[in-house]
Amino acid sequence: MGRGAWGVGNKGSRGNPSKTQNFHPSTTRKQARVLASPIHFLLKTQNSKLTPPDTRSRLTILKVNLMYLQINNLSKNFETGQGTLVVLKDINMLIEQGEFICAVGASGSGKSTLLRQIAGLDSPTTGEVKIDNQLVTGPGPDRGMVFQHYTLYPWMSVQENAEFGLKLQGMGKKERREKASYYLSVVGLSKFAQALPKELSGGMKQRVAIARALASEPKVLLMDEPFGALDIHTKEAMHEFMLDLWRRTQITVFMITHDVEEAVFLSNRIYALGARPGTVRKEIVVKLPERGHAVKRHAIFHDYRDELMELMRKHGQEAVAIAA
Repeated sequence: MGRGAWGVGNKGSRGNPSKTQNFHPSTTRKQARVLASPIHFLLKTQNSKLTPPDTRSRLTILKVNLMYLQINNLSKNFETGQGTLVVLKDINMLIEQGEFICAVGASGSGKSTLLRQIAGLDSPTTGEVKIDNQLVTGPGPDRGMVFQHYTLYPWMSVQENAEFGLKLQGMGKKERREKASYYLSVVGLSKFAQALPKELSGGMKQRVAIARALASEPKVLLMDEPFGALDIHTKEAMHEFMLDLWRRTQITVFMITHDVEEAVFLSNRIYALGARPGTVRKEIVVKLPERGHAVKRHAIFHDYRDELMELMRKHGQEAVAIAA
């Protein structure tokens, strides 16, 4: 290390403390923390026109920051006036760093309940959720959440909404402003930083929510049918935006949806959930020749869609038979 230069190690759950990045002597410690962040590094690789590899290859690039989300034998029951209602039963999933995973199921499959367990908003009856082998016992900054309905505060500007999570974490005003501004630029909303939510379209509001979630630099982004309230044209535009964001940041995404085409278009693996109780009926690895809008006309896209539709139809019939 040269005279006056210094390094920043990846601390805590971010990686191996022995892995240190060295910076120019003129670099401030605050600047170095931003430069050392995994998302900043991966955005920088896009500027060098590095073609994003597939998910498995991507894992070799991110050895220092590997993340695993594990769901082990998870079940969730609710007590009702009619007895015990089993909503989820024996759910097992493994999600690796950089994957885009969708859990698809019809109404009654327990999708939202599953997401609440991962987010730490509820506790499983049996089983466990782990991130980096750490048991999830409540909400935490390692998980960012984007909901279906717009969750922006109407009296706050876009900038203030993007900063809100960082403010709750006790981050100083200057630092949280810099970080929130950075992620607003990532989602293409820098010019709207002082606008109020009522001045934004539905798609723009969700982009603010995504920026707010990314600002905490979570290990996994959890999405609860985030595009369900959008019209078809805005939804398609958001799909393209989400894919581009995922390619650039390579953040891990776990999204629940009942929209089969959405799941096939966005994800590289899909968990198909049965209903009453919700169980993993099938895991599908999605390998499309491209990820642009034109792929929806491709025969292989139709094959994945039809397979999922048939599974959902079958699971729906089974659920009706059980309820009868």
